[in-house]
Amino acid sequence: MSLAENTRERARHVFAYRGTPTPAQGNTPVEQVWRVDRVKAGMRYRIDEKHASVAAVLANAGELQPLVRAMIRVIEETVPVQRIWLDTAENKETPRTGFEGEPNAAVIEVAQVLFDDLIERKGLSIEEARKSIARTEPFQKYPALVAKLGSKK
Repeated sequence: MSLAENTRERARHVFAYRGTPTPAQGNTPVEQVWRVDRVKAGMRYRIDEKHASVAAVLANAGELQPLVRAMIRVIEETVPVQRIWLDTAENKETPRTGFEGEPNAAVIEVAQVLFDDLIERKGLSIEEARKSIARTEPFQKYPALVAKLGSKK
């Protein structure tokens, strides 16, 4: 391997690591929204329908489920991968993700909806729902906020 290839490979690992979700408490694997499928001509980025928020929408979509699935597919097929790559390379900064820079209220608002769904639709206990949210991307980054879900306000 040439020096340039070696350098690019090391840089790729560092950059890719930045985009990998950190494990939830107890080193439980994080349930990620995006998955990468390797195909003949490269790779495709897909939304994982098993992710708690996606599964909740699909389970409650009823007759709209085909429309929701079509919307997911359109999002998958139009992720601006090259644009994201260019913007990141040119600006020398990583795009913001995982509620970065958002107020805690924004995180709680979304987490609360998912938390309520886990209790109402899946029949989980408050503690089970908290554990599920705590190992789901991007909420694994907010253990203190997740711990407050389901407590009296």
